[in-house]
Amino acid sequence: LFERKAGPDYLIASSAALMLRSLGYSTRLVSGFYASPDNYDIKSDHTPVLADDVHFWVEVKVGPSASDWCTIEPTAGYTVLGPPLSLYEKMVEAILAVANWVGQHLMLSLLTLGSIISIFILRYQIIDFLVTGWLKLYRPRETRRLIFRTLWLLELRVRRQGQKRPVTMSLNQWLKLQADNLTINTACLSELAQYVNWAAFAPCSADKTHFPRTEQISDCCNRIINDARWIKRSP
Repeated sequence: LFERKAGPDYLIASSAALMLRSLGYSTRLVSGFYASPDNYDIKSDHTPVLADDVHFWVEVKVGPSASDWCTIEPTAGYTVLGPPLSLYEKMVEAILAVANWVGQHLMLSLLTLGSIISIFILRYQIIDFLVTGWLKLYRPRETRRLIFRTLWLLELRVRRQGQKRPVTMSLNQWLKLQADNLTINTACLSELAQYVNWAAFAPCSADKTHFPRTEQISDCCNRIINDARWIKRSP
């Protein structure tokens, strides 16, 4: 060690033990296996230990108790692994890591936060835009499904204005109540209510009849999807 300034771990550990003993410390040489964090397997949640992982280190007596031994790692490239962190310590460590990342990427963090707030505030408009585009591009082939999705979109637009339909109120009553504030004529809303009742309660065999006609349903749904908006009218 004095000549090459390098050597195996057992020589370095034994040299450290001798030096500590010469200073008056109670010291012991310990051998075992070193579970390197670099070999940790995330999938199995284990660290494999092989024959090549045999290692030597030093422990120093630091108190009167039989368990008062402090581990010292004199060999370069090895670290003393502490006990597993508790849930609280892991949470604190994660919070500090996030705070450190935010401090290093302040502008990106502010932009991300602003985007999240904007999306939350405009969530109904965004959903309305996406659903409207989806219904235009991928029109449901089944007539009943088209009716229900059109009604859902209409309720979404009205709910955005704080006018959610009460559970105890029928669809016809609710549409009549909202008719004055919707940018579509009352006849179209009454027609939609009629189609919804048909789609909800008519037997499947009714699909083969000529009432209501698919063209009429499609035209009514198209008008509501494209034109129906809720606007606050002055009394």
